[in-house]
Amino acid sequence: MIALSGVHARRAAPGVPPRRRAAAAGAPPQRRRPAPLPPRRLRVEAFLRSLQASPDAGGAGDAAAPATGATLSLPLDYHRALRVQRGASPAAVRAAYERALATPPDVGYSQDTLFSRAVLLRAAAATLSDAGAARGYEAMASRGGGITVDVSPAALPAALVLLQEGGGWALAVELGSRWLAEHAGAGDALCGDVAAVVALAHCDGAAEALARDAGAVLGPCRHLEAALATLRAHKMAPQLQQQVMQGLEDLSPRYCLELLALPLEQAAARQRGFTLLRRLAFELPAHLSPLGSERESFLAAARGAVTPQEHLSLYRALPPAAAAALSPARKLDLALATVALAYERRQPHLLLQAAQACRALSGTQQQVSVAVDLAGCALMLGDPREALRLLGLQGRPGGGAAPASGAPAAGDEAADEVQAFVLAHSPDPTDLLPGLYALAQAWLQEAVLGSFRPPPPGAACADLGVWFDSRAVRLYAQAAAALRSFRLLAALAAAAAAAAGAVRWALRGAARAARAAAGRASPAPGGAESPRSASRQAARDATSNLARLRRRLSEEQVAAADDEEDAGDQPGGEADAPASGLRLRRRVAQLAVLEAAMWDSQEPAAPGALRRLVPVLVLAVAAGAALALRPADRPAAAALRPTAVADRSGVTGKVRPRRAVLPLPHEPLPASSTAEVDAALARLDAAKTSWVELGTHARAALLGRCLKGVMALAPQMAAAGTRAKGSYEGGVGDELATVLPIVSALLEYREAMLASGAAPPLRLEQRADGQWVAQVWPGGMIPAFFPGFVGQIWVAPGQQPTQGALYRRKAAGDAGPGSVALVLGAGNQLPVVALDILHMLLAEDAVVLVKMNPVNDYYGPLLKKAFAPLVAGGWLEFAYGGAEIGAYATGHALVSAVHLTGSERTYNAIVFGSQNPVGEPRLFKVVTAELGNVTPYIVVPGPWSDADIEHHAASVASGLAQNAGHNCIAAEIVITDAAWPLRPAFLAALARALDALQCRAPWYPGSAARLAAFRARFPAAMALGAPVPGEGQPEGHIQPQPWLLATGLSPDDAQTRDENWGGVLQEVALPGCAGADDFLAAAVAYANDRCWGTLSASVFIHPATKAAHAGAYDAALAALRYGSITVNCPSLVGFSATPLVWGAFPGNTPHDIGSGAGFVHNTYLFDHPQKSVLVAPWSYSPQPLWSVGQIGLGSALPAAFRFMANQHRPLVALAHLVVVAVHALRGSWAVASKAPRAARAAAARAPAGISDGGRS
Repeated sequence: MIALSGVHARRAAPGVPPRRRAAAAGAPPQRRRPAPLPPRRLRVEAFLRSLQASPDAGGAGDAAAPATGATLSLPLDYHRALRVQRGASPAAVRAAYERALATPPDVGYSQDTLFSRAVLLRAAAATLSDAGAARGYEAMASRGGGITVDVSPAALPAALVLLQEGGGWALAVELGSRWLAEHAGAGDALCGDVAAVVALAHCDGAAEALARDAGAVLGPCRHLEAALATLRAHKMAPQLQQQVMQGLEDLSPRYCLELLALPLEQAAARQRGFTLLRRLAFELPAHLSPLGSERESFLAAARGAVTPQEHLSLYRALPPAAAAALSPARKLDLALATVALAYERRQPHLLLQAAQACRALSGTQQQVSVAVDLAGCALMLGDPREALRLLGLQGRPGGGAAPASGAPAAGDEAADEVQAFVLAHSPDPTDLLPGLYALAQAWLQEAVLGSFRPPPPGAACADLGVWFDSRAVRLYAQAAAALRSFRLLAALAAAAAAAAGAVRWALRGAARAARAAAGRASPAPGGAESPRSASRQAARDATSNLARLRRRLSEEQVAAADDEEDAGDQPGGEADAPASGLRLRRRVAQLAVLEAAMWDSQEPAAPGALRRLVPVLVLAVAAGAALALRPADRPAAAALRPTAVADRSGVTGKVRPRRAVLPLPHEPLPASSTAEVDAALARLDAAKTSWVELGTHARAALLGRCLKGVMALAPQMAAAGTRAKGSYEGGVGDELATVLPIVSALLEYREAMLASGAAPPLRLEQRADGQWVAQVWPGGMIPAFFPGFVGQIWVAPGQQPTQGALYRRKAAGDAGPGSVALVLGAGNQLPVVALDILHMLLAEDAVVLVKMNPVNDYYGPLLKKAFAPLVAGGWLEFAYGGAEIGAYATGHALVSAVHLTGSERTYNAIVFGSQNPVGEPRLFKVVTAELGNVTPYIVVPGPWSDADIEHHAASVASGLAQNAGHNCIAAEIVITDAAWPLRPAFLAALARALDALQCRAPWYPGSAARLAAFRARFPAAMALGAPVPGEGQPEGHIQPQPWLLATGLSPDDAQTRDENWGGVLQEVALPGCAGADDFLAAAVAYANDRCWGTLSASVFIHPATKAAHAGAYDAALAALRYGSITVNCPSLVGFSATPLVWGAFPGNTPHDIGSGAGFVHNTYLFDHPQKSVLVAPWSYSPQPLWSVGQIGLGSALPAAFRFMANQHRPLVALAHLVVVAVHALRGSWAVASKAPRAARAAAARAPAGISDGGRS
């Protein structure tokens, strides 16, 4: 790095002109004589020479007076401008004047600015050369009143140049920045000159700060960053930009460390430090990095400025190759960070991860340190005997007896020091536990916590007593001790079983020998092998297999003994155990099965019998894995365990209440002021560049932290929704299910970020017409929830299936300046708001201001907590209020894009300023929207069984009932074939399904009036639904309303142009269809042309019908003009499958916006989607997750979240999947058990006017 202090010192000396300035960090550019000039510049130079000949030919007033317009008063000191001392002689003034003219700044100033500078210098020289004028000028300066010079606006850059050259950089920065902010639309040349002056002044500020304190670079680097940002914004002085960038590069290591050392509250600045750290240490090639050979010392210094959690997040976000290339010291730092995090959070299972990382370093130079670390982990896990063994104290009094393979070698100086410490702190030589405790205490305080950011003043020191006082730690230690005892008992039992088996084998061998002798005396006729001979051969084969297995077991047991003991306590079970331990456990299991098969039957077990035992073995392994995993998973489970909540009336219950609770009207949160909106947008605008520069792996790490926040707050989110919307058959499970798409999207976006924005699809193919189709769902282990489902994205015709265009441009160096987006949140559903936020951040690369809808703004504080990493980085802000705040934020100058979820009326009001979309739009910004839909459900005639009818009638009812019908994708129109013989049976089953559901309270504002209007338009509509008990309901609750089902409507009678937004359903029977082909064509035409909107549609078609009419079916899917199409399941499943796109079918215009414009979700980041198609299996068991009233949903979903989050650990995910399956089966059994009661109740309330055609 080239120091700037000398440059600043030379500039400060009065009377000495600046020479060639240092080309270093932030230093002003080298001054040199200009190259040959253009003709206009030559004329200017000639004029300047004439001025040099007579510097006293005019006065200050003549030079400074503008030709026309207003003037500006600037505090310009003539002495500083000419760099002469007060009282200088006229000759000295003239010489200084000539030097200033001879060295004009060469940073790309316009000719007008250079000319104005010469004029101002002439005025200064004329004033100071005249004896009388000079005395008057100096008298004014000595009085301290301040001297100002009036200049024209066109001469402002020249005045600022002289102010900056005279050492007044701070004033030049202040005045120039203020002028740029107020005159953003001024001429390019004028703005560019002022920007160049401001940048040079920032460079002077950096030089002065370094001269004042060369050890602190935070201030200088901020000056240099401001200079660079100003020059880039106005595309000025490329050479100066290069010099500033080089200076920043030289200072970047120290700048990074100082940013990281800032208080934790300054999250945005510290995030900049992490970005620099990743770039310097891991992204730049070694020969380009300014760290050089100091990389390891730099990383060690950075470790002391970050918290353990930040340290882990930083290194876990590294690509696998970079992580594998870390030095042993850095890997040991990771292990220590894990220990520190375990201590801070009281999560003992993290210690097992740290111990595993330490064991991988056993052969390195950190042998003694690793042994101490392992011993500390063992003691904190409640295993002092293992700690003594690791320290090599097993031969001492009070120690164990078995030598430790990983213990430090005897005679090692460091090892002897550690052992001496333990002995010195053990008063009783026969009891080394006090010394071991003292060692662990010192290790935790100094080596673990002392390696990272110091705690705030007044924080308590590390205390193992506090650690062991934690209930979670005590329970974990007890479970680990019990597991160790269980392993010992299991080994003894296996040995006893083997001994007993050997005895029985000897006895049976004698019996077989006797039978063989008898067989030789009477051979089988014809020389054929007798069944007994075949049995004996099978026995010999089984014996051979068993002997070979025992040999493998004995060989692997020696190699895996130590690893097994260490990994046996591990809560990750086989997922995290060493490979040798895995093989050992598998051999033991196989040996037990073979011995049981041989000794418990008269004849050796046949291969078919062994195959029948495999499911039992798999079940046993799954149960054992679940048992071993439970202690490690307990902290996460505690966050998702059902907790008590209280509604506003004081009624308290579980998160999954056992009775319906009606909602209360919600009082919106206080609205944000316009000043708060301004401040939030200003913060976002300042942070947008850092978001654009944030790499994909860093974004993946942020998403992982957000995932933990969402999972931890899921019960609170569900409880808040339940209070405002009510809870019915499914309890809080209905609301908890809305968190599932958020969890899914975070996981999928994270995978996309780890794949640099283009995660490969599951399958890619072309249709017969050449259109590309990509299968994207379900991926990973999600098919365990949705077996047989296929989710596809259809790429727009003529386009290629490219992905991640944004990230491809960024990789090519075209990152863009960043932008600020406004999300106008939906008022009906939590995941809509959350997924819109993630889309704008990750797919549009914009920082986001979310204006919560007053209807459900209670989700705002919870989302802010869940997305805390994004909020802390300055990339996400929240605002509250009604239409006024939304309109103000929409029109704000800092907002460049708007995304809204609402209605067509809201869109027109925002874009056109009225409900009538005519003329030119008022809002010239990028506006994307999702605006609802009259959702058609097309029921294709076919050979449906009774079970098919009941199953899909329940699916249609669930498509309506979810969220009390307040969804843009709620089922509104069921399209059937009037000639379908099973139509009456289907409608009867649909009526029964709705009548079995409890009535819902229309909690969304205005929905009750819509229900009343529908009832008035269709007075024959059936009122269905089970009554909700009124006893025990909170005072002032919203009254429930029945479901309304209008059947038998003609195509012209149905209400197809407006959303009903509530619990109403219409059935339209299309006449004159001759078979499935005709019906599909007619139904598609009716949905496309008569039903308003193009958001989503559902089709229900029997597999046999689909196979027999494959051409018509495929043509129907292609012809449906909807952004989301689901087959054999409700439309809400298409919304929840976040890899699919969600939005209106392309083609809407601002004047006819329909269901909106643009797609969200699309976590695979396809560039040109046209629609998504999700095909479900015809039948689904147990009860589908989307079924309203799923009894076990509230208990199953927390395990489902953990299953999804642990897909990279298959056995962990399997254990959680077992829990999900148990609750799902329990819920299905409960529904089945109450079905007869529901049928009897429905029969008692039998709605008139509908018959099932004798099918019931």
